[in-house]
Amino acid sequence: MWSTWSRTSGRRTAGSRRWRRRSARSLGEVARAVAAEVAAADVAPAVELVETAGSVAEQIVRHADDAQLVVLGHETKTPVERLVTGATTGNVARSSPVPAVVVPDDWRADASSRGVVAVGLRDPGHADALLGVAFAAAAARGSSLRVVHAWALPNPYADAVELRTHGPVWDEAARTMAAGVLEEWRRAYPMVPVTVEVVHDDPAQALVKASADADLLVVLRRKLPVLGPHLGRVGRAVLRSAACPVAVVPADEMLGLAAVEKAGTMLR
Repeated sequence: MWSTWSRTSGRRTAGSRRWRRRSARSLGEVARAVAAEVAAADVAPAVELVETAGSVAEQIVRHADDAQLVVLGHETKTPVERLVTGATTGNVARSSPVPAVVVPDDWRADASSRGVVAVGLRDPGHADALLGVAFAAAAARGSSLRVVHAWALPNPYADAVELRTHGPVWDEAARTMAAGVLEEWRRAYPMVPVTVEVVHDDPAQALVKASADADLLVVLRRKLPVLGPHLGRVGRAVLRSAACPVAVVPADEMLGLAAVEKAGTMLR
């Protein structure tokens, strides 16, 4: 558990220094109280409180090297604040070396349980990392797994024509692809009921809609040749608007499947 506060640049006054000291003490007190509450739980893991100063996102990513999972609360910063300070949630989800889970402020697991883990599947690329987390999370929760594949062409006219003339072809191709990548995982997790949904919709909108009836949404963070780790338009939209916690899984060949499944098991 990390308690991190940022140093801001600019002119420092006696008042601002006192405010920062009080803020740091307050954050530390809150973090220590949360750590004590977690430690007192019946099935609590060992809890270590680490207090650091600096860029919040950078500190979390740095400490994540020794973690199996990072959990963040969803930010409610204004667009102006994001421009000035950077969006911590997005920066951590984009750069974390391990799966990162973003939890909406108003999420209450005990009051909102639907018994469903949803996962967005675009293509077979890095599907093992994605599905490893999704299946392990569903098994740990005793939930079913809903695999969502969405397709739509960027040009509205061409999309309408394609849907009318070749819609069933897209549906069949997507289901065939999904069946292929799911085959081994179904055998590994026979206790997890799986449904595949192929929808004609913008992928971001389709996943946000799927989150409304899920306890967890699992998405992949791809790694581009030039840009490196990249959330992309869909990832950013899901983090901004999903109704349930979102697990962002890095598409990293160095992240072993055992570690991936362990992270998924921790999401119960």
